[in-house]
Amino acid sequence: MKPFTRCHLRALRPKTVSRRSGVRVEIDTIRELRGTPFALCNDEIQFVYGLLAGPQWPGLRKHNLWVFRTHQQMFAADFVVVDVSGHRRALGELRLPDWDVFVLDLKMGQNLGRGGGVQFRRAQPAAHTALQLCAETLVKPEHRARRATWLSMLRPRHVWSLIGSTAEVLDFFDDLPARRQARLTNPRRGRH
Repeated sequence: MKPFTRCHLRALRPKTVSRRSGVRVEIDTIRELRGTPFALCNDEIQFVYGLLAGPQWPGLRKHNLWVFRTHQQMFAADFVVVDVSGHRRALGELRLPDWDVFVLDLKMGQNLGRGGGVQFRRAQPAAHTALQLCAETLVKPEHRARRATWLSMLRPRHVWSLIGSTAEVLDFFDDLPARRQARLTNPRRGRH
């Protein structure tokens, strides 16, 4: 089995566009992915816009979430989402992000639950790869000599593997602060 690498993720980067009818969010990458192993169905497109822009998509509301589409033949669920709003901890001269990563598999009519099985076989490498891509953009060390050390120490604060319907997963993200608190106060109950 091939290793999971950067080429198995595609960033879905939103941009806010002003038009006469008002401000809205567009994700050009979605059109470019048609006919590839990263293509999104209509429900998945609705999910991405709902996650990043809210119910009516008037404008970008969640700047802290970086969304990646996974290669659909690599057994790494449907999406990897990195929440870059966490702290950056100092380790000597290095700054390491302390961010949560979410590996998501959308299933119509499915109640929210912990993801597992074949579809999540590569969830950990996918989470680490997405975290690395975000960290290299936002916190990369200034000195090239320290880059290898920094990369070897880079770890997500927590990897959440979730499966559920679009509505259930969006509700999860709307209630994320409470879910995090539940995980911290009672790790067994809040675990995903």
